[in-house]
Amino acid sequence: MSYSLSRRATSLAFTERARSPRRFASRTRAGATTIELALVLPIYLLFVFVLFQIGHALMISNMMNAAVRNAAGLGATEGVTSQQVEDRVLQTLNSTLDTDQVTLMVKNAAAYDTGAGLPETEAEYAALPDLELVDAVERQFFLVRASVEYNDVALLSLPFMDGVQLTGVIYIRHE
Repeated sequence: MSYSLSRRATSLAFTERARSPRRFASRTRAGATTIELALVLPIYLLFVFVLFQIGHALMISNMMNAAVRNAAGLGATEGVTSQQVEDRVLQTLNSTLDTDQVTLMVKNAAAYDTGAGLPETEAEYAALPDLELVDAVERQFFLVRASVEYNDVALLSLPFMDGVQLTGVIYIRHE
């Protein structure tokens, strides 16, 4: 019996000694975890926010492409005015964004019918002649373009995104 008590006493003493450093280590580990969280959490939240911003910008861009595609299909038919095409674009985009911020163009793209390079800048698009679709001849090449400033529709305006345009454009022939 003395053997088991002595062994138990030794075992308890060893356990107590082993527990003390463990308690100390868990307290210091808790401090390290707090510091790690303080360093990593802002980076993680920034990453998540950037993903939301990119997703929102892609949604707006896709909506603009769908709106101009839908309106250009309407404009390709006979008897439709350019104003009706612009109204269709705005009607489609109305549920997604403030349509007062959207710039619309219905332009004669016959200059690019020969295979010349398509316009790339806002100024090149603006330089194209306007087109009233009621007066368009059969097989006339035209474009419908909608654009909006990124910061006008962003969840949070970012200063380094000034001047970035989200656009939707389609080239189509009048029937």
